[in-house]
Amino acid sequence: LQHCHRSQGSRLFDLTVAAFGRQIGMRDHGRFLALVTSGHTSATSKQDPLTGLTQMYMTKDDISVFYERYFTLSTMALEDGIDRRTLLTRLKSSEVHPFKPKGEDYGHLYLRRDVDALLK
Repeated sequence: LQHCHRSQGSRLFDLTVAAFGRQIGMRDHGRFLALVTSGHTSATSKQDPLTGLTQMYMTKDDISVFYERYFTLSTMALEDGIDRRTLLTRLKSSEVHPFKPKGEDYGHLYLRRDVDALLK
């Protein structure tokens, strides 16, 4: 339960920013937290029920906003049923490049609008 927070009045658990990042395949270098702190996707500050500290969580709405805008290799593979290595090969041979605003490196994070045409 360290990575989850039960919302009041909700049966769903919100994920910490770190846990959500791992879930979508952004496991290294704090890249997902950097994406949030730089304002490229939303997250919600909440008090951790165990520690009393304020943490950033991904609510259902925050997660929806992320999925509407972005793809990672993991989310593409799940959504389209294509192996990650195959996807990476297709991406590298296309005109689609990772999302890198102002040179910021978020790894294999892509804008959905750029990838949709490639996957269809």
